[in-house]
Amino acid sequence: MHVDLVVVGSPTDKHVDAVLRPLKSAGVTAHCLDQIALWRRTITFDPGAGRLKVGRQTITSCSLIWNRRAYPTAIRYMSRGEQAFARSEFSHALFGALWALCGTWLDAPDAVARASYKAAQLHWATRDPRLRVPPALITSNSTSAKTFTHGKGARHVIKALYRAIIETPSTAHFMYTSLVDADIRRRWTRIKHSPCIIQEYVARQYDVRLNVIGDRVFATKLDASHIAATAADVRRVNDYKDIRYTALEAPAPIARACRDMCAHFGLRFGAFDFAVDGDGVWHFPELNPNGQWYWLEEMTGQPLAAAFAAEILRQIDGGSVARKRSAPVDNKEARNFP
Repeated sequence: MHVDLVVVGSPTDKHVDAVLRPLKSAGVTAHCLDQIALWRRTITFDPGAGRLKVGRQTITSCSLIWNRRAYPTAIRYMSRGEQAFARSEFSHALFGALWALCGTWLDAPDAVARASYKAAQLHWATRDPRLRVPPALITSNSTSAKTFTHGKGARHVIKALYRAIIETPSTAHFMYTSLVDADIRRRWTRIKHSPCIIQEYVARQYDVRLNVIGDRVFATKLDASHIAATAADVRRVNDYKDIRYTALEAPAPIARACRDMCAHFGLRFGAFDFAVDGDGVWHFPELNPNGQWYWLEEMTGQPLAAAFAAEILRQIDGGSVARKRSAPVDNKEARNFP
């Protein structure tokens, strides 16, 4: 069976629901491969026949795969090591079959993985004169860390390179970006087994989340200046509704730089974070190649879901799949929003 769109993600994910509704109205056929439910289903791929069967769903070809997000759940009767093995095998079976049946992704897993490397992001960004990047060092050497943060008259932050969660059998601890204080300075030797990013601190007046969706750019001001705990990391809020949100237009050079960075990494979507200082200068700390965005539409009314649906439809049409275009997908608001 041919389908226009295969979604790797949960149908209960608000992002998926908001995008699929207008696409289905436009006549797009879609299968959602929910990785939460996949653990309770079987997967079979016949390479010779070119047929993938997941539970009761059979796919022989598709025009586009939307790699939204996977949410693997725990398998209670397995040990952690067994779960890691099972997830790896399941992912290789599923993504390998999808690669075989359709090579067009939004966005491809290898592109997302490549763009997730903070070292590669910073290396690219520091060579683009349109972006202001706070001086940074990635190291597991305590002497280098001490030298980088000593005597420069500037404050610094420390953060994880990728997985900012430490799991224990009973709980999970999230590691926020933190200011380098006296306690951290006394314990620099503890980074020797785990490299980290140390970066010059930007005294921000507000943060910006800039989403690139295809050729479109949506910027949102996140003002948490009234919450002291967010000085180094805006995520340190008790409730995201406590942040003040405002849609704004990104400076044209920065918008172009973000689109170019997405193109460099092979992405059609990217969520960029910026810290804006008291002089209004935008400082780039990082890119999330598969970040969350729908909550910003809920807070500001920006038509991100419509833009995402339009980009998916454009990708499908690019594969010579004729579709009628309905107002929810290609509406005036989605076309003209800055």
